[in-house]
Formats: sequence, structure tokens, C-alpha cells
Amino acid sequence: LMKWVSDYIGEEYKDWEGGNKIFITSPTGSGNTQFILKTLLSCFSIENKKLYLVNRRILKKQMETEISRLPYEQKSNIVIEIVRK
Repeated sequence: LMKWVSDYIGEEYKDWEGGNKIFITSPTGSGNTQFILKTLLSCFSIENKKLYLVNRRILKKQMETEISRLPYEQKSNIVIEIVRK
């Protein structure tokens, strides 16, 4: 049984400090995108933290589309680029 990303992380993200690099890696369909869009963005925009995404070109395109619909104050803290570990 696959767990959702939000189940693994819980509210731990509230303790992440600026400058820390946190990699969220999990299988497709485990809620990565929804966790980022529904949970992290609102927290990060309030605290002026930066969020970097993604590891694949197709996911980058998907995220650009999703993020283009957000209010400016949320999307201004997002840098969408392909990140390789």
C-alpha cells in the first residue's frame, strides 16, 4: 500500500529552515505535486522561502502550467528548473 507524501512529511515542513535543501522524491501518483501546491506554497510564500522543482522535463511543463494559475504572491517564490541530485 503506497502512502501519500503528505503522510510521510506531516507538518515537518514547518521546521525547515531557509537555506536547507530538502528533496522530496517518491513514485508518480503519490501526491508530490498536490502536496507542493496545496501545502508548501502557502507556507513558503508567507515565510519568503524559495521552492525549486523538478527532475524531469515533462514534470517541469506540468508544474509551469499549474503554477501559472496561482496568485503572484505564491508563484513569486517558485523557481522551476530541472534539478539533478
